Amino acid sequence: MIKDLYDTLVQIGFLHPLHPAMANLPMGMVMGSFLFTISHAAFGKPNLLLTAHHCILLALVGALPTGFLGFKGW
Repeated sequence: MIKDLYDTLVQIGFLHPLHPAMANLPMGMVMGSFLFTISHAAFGKPNLLLTAHHCILLALVGALPTGFLGFKGW
């Protein structure tokens, strides 16, 4: 299954492993959550804390395929 995915990507010119490309999603969301939490502490706006919560949820959702692709690519 994963070999078919990589074969398809090679046909369109993507020759790199998928794990490094996917790792940006959870890492970026965790950094964004941190910044939104700091902004909430500084300005006290409740929507900033809600956005930080959403960032953490997206990081957890993105960590699953990233971990799977890292395991399969290893």
